[in-house]
Amino acid sequence: MLSPADSVLRSARSVAASIAPHLRSQLEVAYGPGWLEQVNANLKASGRHPGAGLEDPELCLAVFGFDPAASWAHQSWRSMARVLLDLTDRPGLGRPLMDDDAKRAVAIADSFRAEWGGPGAMEGEDAVVDETEDDDGFAQTKWFALSFHTDGRPDACGDARLNPTVAAPDMVWQRWRGSVVEHLRPHLEAGWTPLEPPGPQHLELEVRWLDRDWKRELLVDAASALTRTFLPGPPQRWEASGVGFRLLLTKSRR
Repeated sequence: MLSPADSVLRSARSVAASIAPHLRSQLEVAYGPGWLEQVNANLKASGRHPGAGLEDPELCLAVFGFDPAASWAHQSWRSMARVLLDLTDRPGLGRPLMDDDAKRAVAIADSFRAEWGGPGAMEGEDAVVDETEDDDGFAQTKWFALSFHTDGRPDACGDARLNPTVAAPDMVWQRWRGSVVEHLRPHLEAGWTPLEPPGPQHLELEVRWLDRDWKRELLVDAASALTRTFLPGPPQRWEASGVGFRLLLTKSRR
């Protein structure tokens, strides 16, 4: 049986193998052929160690979890990568890994394999509920997912001075937090544990930009009998609504 440290490292390698092809193509688009130099500069600026390429699982997880060029991926996936990276870093910081840490790592790797492909992925595997057993026999995993239904009114709004990708998740989370926790409660009582505390990073949002002028302004010049149509200016306000919530749960096998 693998030690917790070996199990975490194997999980990190598995996740890196799943995301590396997708991540590499996005880095090339964002930074060009010299993407590795820019990625390492970004890592140094954030206090992390540079690396030689995405073949290094720690570098791959760090870039996926923290680099701005990886913002195309949903925050729930990036958050799980950061959790796994933290587990991978612990032995080097003198923090021993326990069996529960290995269970979390295996659960994360299982979920990435199911949704992103990579080593060990099964054809036609259910991406919503995955209760297949890893070779280590550590844990079951499944997705807890909710769809939000509203009366059409937005959950949050702001003007262009507030970046909705930064401000909206926290604002919408305040609206839906109680409902999410209430729906999650039966799963917790049944022995399921979130891989990380539920929060705004697990929300799926819809953001709409609004024109400064709600309607087109029509000005009639009576002298020339010409009607001039003035189009609205650039968007000045936005509205955001919660669409859904998605969180990975795990449960130890008895």
